[in-house]
Amino acid sequence: MANKRVDEEGPATVKKEKVKPSQETASASSSRSNLLDRLDAAANEIPAPSLILTQDPYDGGASQSQTQPSDYDPRFRVTIYGPGEDEKAEFMTRKKHTIKKVLAGACKSFGIDPTRAKLQQIVVVPDEVTEELVSHFYDCDNSETVGKAGIESNSNLRVVLEGDGLEEEENGWD
Repeated sequence: MANKRVDEEGPATVKKEKVKPSQETASASSSRSNLLDRLDAAANEIPAPSLILTQDPYDGGASQSQTQPSDYDPRFRVTIYGPGEDEKAEFMTRKKHTIKKVLAGACKSFGIDPTRAKLQQIVVVPDEVTEELVSHFYDCDNSETVGKAGIESNSNLRVVLEGDGLEEEENGWD
């Protein structure tokens, strides 16, 4: 995400139009000139607002906002695989969300009981000897936040159920 801060204090522009003198007196013309001079001076004292330009990778366009809070926590996309072979869904989350909240959303999407489910992060790395890609599964603690668990944009996660034979051995459930 590209953030650019623009701090330019440029003068505000005031459009001046030349008025053809019809039957104006010299004093009216002089007071109009003084008024325009005062408007120019006042406009130069007004600072330009600071803008933060952000680009949302999912939106495709740039947006402008006046301020960005110090606790800015952007949404990002993760892919969660369900317990079935072809179950997969994409979710938007934030680093401040708890694993329990993400798991609840995934369980609702897949139609499973969240009390019997656990979320695991899938990390694919090349094997040191064969250089083949190997998947590692790391249990996520429901009380941790997404950020603390190390889940970032485009991470892959999976939901495993307590009582499933294969997952039971991998997860260490009793």
